[in-house]
Amino acid sequence: MACNACMTIPPVEDSYIPLGQITTITDGLEVYIAAPKDSKTKAGLMYVPDIFGKTPQAFQVCDKLAAAGFWVAFPDVFRGKAWPLEKFPPPDRQELMEWIGGYPFEGQVKPDIACALALLREKGVERFGIVGFCWGGKMSTLSSQDAEVFRATASAHPSFVTVEDAALVNCPILLLPSKDEADLTPFIDAVKARGVEASQEKFDDMHHGWVAARGDWKDPKQQARATEAIQRFVSFFTKHLKGE
Repeated sequence: MACNACMTIPPVEDSYIPLGQITTITDGLEVYIAAPKDSKTKAGLMYVPDIFGKTPQAFQVCDKLAAAGFWVAFPDVFRGKAWPLEKFPPPDRQELMEWIGGYPFEGQVKPDIACALALLREKGVERFGIVGFCWGGKMSTLSSQDAEVFRATASAHPSFVTVEDAALVNCPILLLPSKDEADLTPFIDAVKARGVEASQEKFDDMHHGWVAARGDWKDPKQQARATEAIQRFVSFFTKHLKGE
């Protein structure tokens, strides 16, 4: 389930000029591509956002991951119709849940990810990981079913992840919850019980969404902790995609 903070903490308006490029492909799907300095790298990451979609924080995380040596693809699964910043917190939670239901994993998110993967393959990428944030954490977890595609999955302050989802995880997984999410230990233990690598690191001093749209990176502490989270992702994906 979504934590209460997921429904109440408003997003932060930030300013950031993205370094990557947006490509429009099938069905009007826009994909933001952030390129690493070494364009010959074979490692690539799929970025799945929170419900606010193309925020400055999202682009900045993509660019930081690219700067760390990965190709990064960020498909706009919302087609430019992410949940509006001005409608948060939502006056009607049921309206928000119905809106979220309009973006099912199998029917829309998974096919969009497949299209974005094709773009990365054109860049020569052969080894993939996927990282999600809040709602995107649920999507990245579901994506880990296909271990032939994704070698590792990770998320920060994931929402809607259940113990039952552990049965679907077929590749190493890293979770970085904040103080606001429910205890994810039962999920982690259930994944481990299946012989799959699973770990979590809780950022007890951070609120839900601090690595995404709810992160105020003008605040030195939030910026530092967001940077730490991104570095955890870099280390995790470097291990599983580059063998370092």
